Amino acid sequence: MEKRPCKNCRRLIEISPQRPNQLFCNRKICQRVRKNNWQKKKIVSDEAYRQNQDDAQKRWLDKNPDYYKNYRENHPEYTEKNRQKQQERNRNKRVMCHQKSIFSEIAKMDVSRTKNPIMSGMYELSSAQDPSIAKMDVLIVDLSSISVSYAKKNVKIE
Repeated sequence: MEKRPCKNCRRLIEISPQRPNQLFCNRKICQRVRKNNWQKKKIVSDEAYRQNQDDAQKRWLDKNPDYYKNYRENHPEYTEKNRQKQQERNRNKRVMCHQKSIFSEIAKMDVSRTKNPIMSGMYELSSAQDPSIAKMDVLIVDLSSISVSYAKKNVKIE
């Protein structure tokens, strides 16, 4: 029989003709990993399955409203570790935000500074002189934003 390493623990497993596509050994931890992988793919690909899982989670939480509170009370080491990890994530986020603001000033010198710039897209253009109810002479225009540096390079002055 052919032997192949388990996808999880790397132990060699004998591949039987009845299961030529077997990837995991029969150990409990490996079967759990196999099931978790299958479930992740199923949740992504199957809307009904995902909705059913969400509903089951909500029903369970409705039946066990104090579960997380009790867990935190009974596992103070988990709570402290989680608090420290959150503080580290917050520090990293502050550093990343600071770096982004520095780099945005360096890399995007010609970016629009207005709060609500006009976005690229299709717009209706009508005369402000004749604000009639019926829009008989409306033009459809396609506005595209271009950077100042691009405009400077490509503008031909005649």
